Amino acid sequence: MPKFIKANFVLVCLLIFASFTRLWSLQNYPPSLFSDEVDVALQVKSFLATGRDYYGNFLPLQFHSFSDVRTAIPIYLTAILGKVIGNIELAVRLEPAIMGILGVLAIYLLAKSFFGKTTGLLAALLLTLTPWHFTYSRVGFEVTTLFAFFVFGLYFLKNYFASQKDLFLVLGILLLSLTPLIYSTAKLALLFLPFLTLFFPGTTFSKNLKNRNLLIGLALLFLPLAIITLSGGATSRFNYISIFTDPTTPTEINVVRKADQGEDLPVGTKPLIMSQVFRNKYVVYGQRISTNLFGLLSNNFLFVKGDLNLRHALPDWGMLLKTESIFILIGIYFLIQREEKKQKHLLLFFGFLIILSIFPGSLTRDGGGHATRSFLLLVPLTLLAALGAETVVKQARYLLILFLPLLIFESAFYFFDYAHRYVFLSQRQWHFGLKEIILGTKTKTGPVVITNSYEPPVIFYLYYSGYPVKEMQSLIRDDKLLVTIPTGANLSGRKITDREVYFASIDNRNDKEPLKLKPATYYLMKSDLPKHEDYFKLDRVVVKLPSGEPLFYEIKNL
Repeated sequence: MPKFIKANFVLVCLLIFASFTRLWSLQNYPPSLFSDEVDVALQVKSFLATGRDYYGNFLPLQFHSFSDVRTAIPIYLTAILGKVIGNIELAVRLEPAIMGILGVLAIYLLAKSFFGKTTGLLAALLLTLTPWHFTYSRVGFEVTTLFAFFVFGLYFLKNYFASQKDLFLVLGILLLSLTPLIYSTAKLALLFLPFLTLFFPGTTFSKNLKNRNLLIGLALLFLPLAIITLSGGATSRFNYISIFTDPTTPTEINVVRKADQGEDLPVGTKPLIMSQVFRNKYVVYGQRISTNLFGLLSNNFLFVKGDLNLRHALPDWGMLLKTESIFILIGIYFLIQREEKKQKHLLLFFGFLIILSIFPGSLTRDGGGHATRSFLLLVPLTLLAALGAETVVKQARYLLILFLPLLIFESAFYFFDYAHRYVFLSQRQWHFGLKEIILGTKTKTGPVVITNSYEPPVIFYLYYSGYPVKEMQSLIRDDKLLVTIPTGANLSGRKITDREVYFASIDNRNDKEPLKLKPATYYLMKSDLPKHEDYFKLDRVVVKLPSGEPLFYEIKNL
């Protein structure tokens, strides 16, 4: 071990740094688990207790949630961690953090196998500092797990082509074939993997077509995808977010067709022939796909504004550091300048890798700025940036005087912004406060009303209240968990079927006696409070946001 550390001292230091940045105060930054993370925690709790998801499905390949179908591998890995450390909440974030650290190791190995040790170390450094990878490594998303499986899979395939050892082929195909069980858009990305593999650098297309073991492996690549497709639900998430199922498309087409003919058209007027040629769903789909593709590769998304969702990125920061743009441009130039056949193959490989990374996301609504669905774009961009940085290190060291201070300053600025300003700007996005409210209800007697105007609190209640798992599964499976609130309560929402717990807002705030349930405890936001001065004069704040802003008010109606 000491010899290994001595021989790989820089890599070990990078992995320690990556571990620190991914693990530091993980439960506090971001400030709380948001609804999707709590949903994962509830699935893990249900699975550890009964071996079933909270819909009652035994050892599922897809975990059924209230509004989605979740991929299985991240939940199983989280369940293992939760069992080991005895803390499911921490495990929800620890799993992507560990996978983020492994992703740094994976990109080092892949870059080293292509370009040498120096490029590998630079790739590991840049990925560690990249906002895109850092941010997702600290939240309960699936994509850092996807990244690690995908990059390790490519690394083993690279070793297979270099050594022709079947063990590497088995490991590579296994890891890549499991990606549809990690993240939904990976199901589409998988379709491009055979092309990526057949044009792999260090081999030839004709040789690969004659490689029996490789062709068998590529066929088996789709086995897990076929299994979850036949079991049902594999396409439900894509159908929900796809541009092809957008219900607004026909209306938009009709509006622009009418605009082509001017105003005051008689009812029943047929659209112009050319309007039918240019204003139809196929043209609209093509426009949306191209807009999404260019959006994902745009300077604005990558280096300026990033993903506008505050759970995906910091405000006013691109998904990558601006300094990385210089290295990426140098890396692209370096690839294009190569003329040998092997290097042309490498350029083609990068092209397929970029298409594989962004095309699935381009088929979804808002896909042109969605950092989660395009997360694999980090692979080619990090490799290109590392290649460009290596060129600077080896061929233009004088430029390090400029680039290295820029990289250090920009990275330090980003980490400072994350640890300070970001918490306050994004505090509501993380559904801060619901955990505290639910825990507070455990000591209350009588009916409890929790506002649903902030974020639907059902998931939070089921997890944090200690609701019995088997009872929960039975009620959810039979669609009996929530029932309509009886009339006369002046509440708009629903209640737990077997408990006096209401997830609702006040229906008529102008009522002389708006709080009808007695004795009861109401947890409301300021916008929910009855329109009477008395309710604003009293200091009933029970939860404040990290910024100090009042969030929830407690009103006891005795």
